[in-house]
Amino acid sequence: MVPVQCDVTDQGALNSAVAFIESDIGHINLLVANSGIIGPSGSAPPGSSITQVQEALRKVPMEEFTNTFHVNCTAVFYTAIAFLGLLDAGNKRQNYPNGRSQIIATSSISGFNRRITDGFAYGTSKAATTMMLKALATYLVPHRIRANVLCPGCT
Repeated sequence: MVPVQCDVTDQGALNSAVAFIESDIGHINLLVANSGIIGPSGSAPPGSSITQVQEALRKVPMEEFTNTFHVNCTAVFYTAIAFLGLLDAGNKRQNYPNGRSQIIATSSISGFNRRITDGFAYGTSKAATTMMLKALATYLVPHRIRANVLCPGCT
């Protein structure tokens, strides 16, 4: 294993990481996309009027909400896409019989929770990440690249 530091929210940094690995070993068999932030939280106390709920939720800065999706979902997608060539090269090396290169992303059980515990941005961004990996799992079948998602809960 060779750790490579990379800002996964920056496509240039992702391309540099891919180029480094390509020149170092030329392939990978496993990509773990473990990107995540909690993001903003906003809620009104129980018994609040709808106006109070609306006011509390409006206080959440839109940029912070969007940034949560950017880190938790968009960055995972672009990380996976950046490394597809190296994953394909890993398949072609056939380091293990009948094996397939694989993408594993970390999501969260919060993506399945109807109760908002960490703010609306976190849970919904993790739900989006989970769905995205399901879609990638199907989309990448012809290329023999697996995609899976882990959804840890409270530990």
